[in-house]
Amino acid sequence: MKVALEQEANLAKALKKEKEEANNMLKAIQQLSERNEEMQQIRSSLETQVAILRKEVKAKREAKIAQKKALDEQVLKNKPELASFESILAMRIVGVKGRFLTSHDTVYAHVQALNLELICFIYLNIEDHIGFVFTRINELDWDQEYSITIDVSQHEFAVSDCTPNLPELPSLLRYLNDTRDFYGFLKRVRKAFKDLSKKQ
Repeated sequence: MKVALEQEANLAKALKKEKEEANNMLKAIQQLSERNEEMQQIRSSLETQVAILRKEVKAKREAKIAQKKALDEQVLKNKPELASFESILAMRIVGVKGRFLTSHDTVYAHVQALNLELICFIYLNIEDHIGFVFTRINELDWDQEYSITIDVSQHEFAVSDCTPNLPELPSLLRYLNDTRDFYGFLKRVRKAFKDLSKKQ
């Protein structure tokens, strides 16, 4: 009888232990299941975000392609118009290593006021020089270029290059520094180039 009671007690302990282990396993399975569900939600959310980003990237890529196509088409349309303006205005735009004028440049306001009738191309190079290239000066050679480069790094403007050299350059430069009138200065420079070409 004593043996039977011990066996029964041992059996009850074993059953209790198995029940605890089963409960622990069920809790672990439930936690894993919850974690799995949470991970699935995160994955689903990330997949949605990836899909949205892919759509955005695709839309941006398509917009850039469309923009490039439109620009290319505009360039093709601009070429004949540009050639016509170059001919009418005697102005040739050339690629110059440098930067364009901005509102921070000291001469921006003066250059902004220039009229196209001056028939020149304006560029600002790295050393703060503005270059003006004129054409249609020489009646014997309309394509001959006449140029002047002005150093605008100081308050007093200076000419760093003038091709061909103008004898009246000092008085022209004095006019520019006294009046700060770029438009008037360039008109006078163009006239001086024209007068010089007639003497040659």
